[in-house]
Amino acid sequence: MVADASEAHGQPGDVARPVACLITAVLAAGQLAGAWAAGTLLARPAPGRLLRPPAVAATAVAAAGTSFVLVSASTEIGVVYVLTALIGCALGGFGVARQTMLARLTDERLHGSVFAAHAALVNVAVGVGLPAAGAAENLLGPRAVYAATGLVLLAAFLASLPWRSLMRTLGTSAGWRRRARPCPSRRRAREAGAV
Repeated sequence: MVADASEAHGQPGDVARPVACLITAVLAAGQLAGAWAAGTLLARPAPGRLLRPPAVAATAVAAAGTSFVLVSASTEIGVVYVLTALIGCALGGFGVARQTMLARLTDERLHGSVFAAHAALVNVAVGVGLPAAGAAENLLGPRAVYAATGLVLLAAFLASLPWRSLMRTLGTSAGWRRRARPCPSRRRAREAGAV
């Protein structure tokens, strides 16, 4: 009797290699789909449209964070494939939103310099992040790394929310409006009859 699937092929990595290749292909397909969808949505900016680049980027960060956390808890490979495709979609959408924001916020004459600096920063982040993630995976295991990645992304999403305007909107619609205290100088001026 074979104790596990890896022994059936003779080499411990024989089973893991096709699974890793398929996960990588699913991630890449998700990135292509996410980039296409975000590019289509952001191609024609409209004044009242909710899908502006910052909203797409924030949604992508939240979706990727949630998917990473769910991957860390999943025990079914089919679920991991679906979540990996969602992570790819989120990464593709985030990349398009990020590039769109850079293009819209910078002067056209500076596009070359800005995009070159951006590419250099992304390369440094990837160059530092991949070895750090590999070392963490060796120490803690892949589930812990996926969970930590997801939690960091969710924390970044929460930190990016415009809390003041969100609370103001929620407060106004839910009847939580705080009573505004009059400014002391205006109160004195009103009492004196100046206003």
